[in-house]
Amino acid sequence: MGFLPTLASSATQPFISTDGVLNHRAPVLGGGSAINAGFYSRASVEYLEEVGWDPQLVNKSYKWVERKVVFRP
Repeated sequence: MGFLPTLASSATQPFISTDGVLNHRAPVLGGGSAINAGFYSRASVEYLEEVGWDPQLVNKSYKWVERKVVFRP
């Protein structure tokens, strides 16, 4: 299983660790963080009230984060 054949069909490169476990690694500049995915969600109003956070301030923060950080691929 060589490096080059996996580039065209996958964002990961399969390999077998020294203890025999099949794994995948990122063969790209930036490493695995270049292909990792994440998710984003908002807290419920009930949770905000429970922890004592100001819902209006939290809402403004969500809007800032969604403008600056969050994107859909």
